[in-house]
Amino acid sequence: MIRWVLVVLFLVLTSCSSTTYHEKEDAINAGPLYESYKRAITNNDPKYIRSFYSSDYFREADANVENFDPSDAVEFMKGWIKTEKSHFEKDNGNDGCLVVNGLDEWSGAGSLAIEYIHEQTGWVIDHVLAIEHDSEEDYFNNAICPTEEELIPDGFEKIQGVTH
Repeated sequence: MIRWVLVVLFLVLTSCSSTTYHEKEDAINAGPLYESYKRAITNNDPKYIRSFYSSDYFREADANVENFDPSDAVEFMKGWIKTEKSHFEKDNGNDGCLVVNGLDEWSGAGSLAIEYIHEQTGWVIDHVLAIEHDSEEDYFNNAICPTEEELIPDGFEKIQGVTH
């Protein structure tokens, strides 16, 4: 009887310690930019959506789109990456970049390249570029900024907020 109690106790302790290890590993891999991204895509309150973006991010849309809804930006990012596969970030002090690789709702490979700036409220999204890949083998393996020239296809224009 005592032998079974010890076996059960051992199994419980080892399963708890491995859960704790994975939680710590996830916390180590999640830097401030990735944490900001996760907060932005999980916040459904329209009153707070703008707080995750730079003060200039929606300027053009606000000026040119009647009844513009900033939650569309969040829904776009959530739809582009339905299943995350990997992410990479670099923090340059006052700005930084995050790449999130994953699959869309149709299992197509894609990435989001997101540029962050540090404003008074903390890290906020300043540019987003959605990239479609032929396969998961084409995923980025480091953090890149969406404004890097080699990422922007010919004929597209760099503007504040998004590239179109």
